[in-house]
Amino acid sequence: MFKTLLLWYLILLSVSAVPTEIEKRARVTHIVEGTLYIPGTGACGFTNTVNDLVVALYPSAFIDYKGKNCGEKVKITNRQNGAVVMAIIADECQTCSTNGLGLSPAVFFALQEGSQQVGSGRLPVSWVTLPG
Repeated sequence: MFKTLLLWYLILLSVSAVPTEIEKRARVTHIVEGTLYIPGTGACGFTNTVNDLVVALYPSAFIDYKGKNCGEKVKITNRQNGAVVMAIIADECQTCSTNGLGLSPAVFFALQEGSQQVGSGRLPVSWVTLPG
């Protein structure tokens, strides 16, 4: 009986220690250019506005993960001023390069620490997915 319980305990422990695909990606920091985009009803099926802290993810991520990254949290850092914003993946960015992000106006302006200047509509950012 004790051996059986110990065996089950070890099996459960080993299964819970295996990182998921999302957890594996959470360890990767992407250094990219974020692009201003206007959200609406996105590829994830969420309807968002310019006031929502949401991002659109580069196309191959949707293909590779079959949209399972919808709703994931991301931490985005402006590489020029160090401003940090947490946002939710809510859409696919058709014009973004690999690892690129489309930034809703709420995210874009928060990363500029309140400045309402659009400029080129691009910001140097780094981002990482957050577990859970």
